[in-house]
Amino acid sequence: TNRIINAISGRSRRHLDSRWKNIISRKTNSSSSAPAKYILLNDTAILASNVHSGCSSVIGLIHAELQSTGLTCLASVNSVGEIEDKIYSLEDVALVIMNGEGSVHHDNSRIAGLMDFAKLAKDAGIPTALINSVWQHNSSVMAKYLQYFDIVTVRERRSFDAIKSWHNEVRVVPDLSIKAFSKSVTARSSDWQADQNKCPYVVVDSTKSGITKKLRKFARAQSAPMYFMGYKHWRLLEASEKLIKAGSGYVPKLLEDINDLELAKACLTGRFHGAVAGLCAGIPVFALSSNTHKTESMLEDIGIVDV
Repeated sequence: TNRIINAISGRSRRHLDSRWKNIISRKTNSSSSAPAKYILLNDTAILASNVHSGCSSVIGLIHAELQSTGLTCLASVNSVGEIEDKIYSLEDVALVIMNGEGSVHHDNSRIAGLMDFAKLAKDAGIPTALINSVWQHNSSVMAKYLQYFDIVTVRERRSFDAIKSWHNEVRVVPDLSIKAFSKSVTARSSDWQADQNKCPYVVVDSTKSGITKKLRKFARAQSAPMYFMGYKHWRLLEASEKLIKAGSGYVPKLLEDINDLELAKACLTGRFHGAVAGLCAGIPVFALSSNTHKTESMLEDIGIVDV
């Protein structure tokens, strides 16, 4: 893995030195009245085709908070190629911010390329921040990119313990979806939990295809509502659509509004954002392990240690 990352980094550095040189050279001390801009790295909402309620809520909150300070978005980018296509210069750029959500683990080479751009931004005197991040199973090759960020925040304690030796000022800030989901939950009456018309539970898919298949089978057998977060398991969702057309009565769908979770008395989920959404909706959550330690660590931070 280290050899792969080093090879990518080497090619990326040569690539950046040659093709991104003009981007840096175009940065000037502009005296124009144009508003200051920011660049968002790793726009997970776009990666999920804007149908993942967790990612969309987080990215929406990031944009809203930054724009409330008067900044405007120059570009949201997810790869080295997109940087070349979307960013002409760094003129008037006041911040480069990277959303680490669900991405900075196992030496992710795509993320390494984006972090390399943070170095160029910092060298040009532009503040940089890595926020809302997980950190797990990353080597020293990946860790070297942390020096290019002025601010580093992770979402939970396990990531903090894994990253703290690489960055002296890393901080723990709970996942942004907690704030985003809390804003979207409707007001409830004091006796909402006593509603006997609610189904026993609702099921949310997993990042793991095998677990999602089992969850779908379980939901169908129990006639429980099932929701998918994003199109990752599109084939399973397509199969579900066929069942709908066949009149089976089994109607799984995309989770676009977390208030739908309030229709159940509890939530069974294989997704981190599914667990957050259920908790924000005020219902008990049965959470399965995801692709990193994010769910277990979040629950530990809350005070639920027997996970």
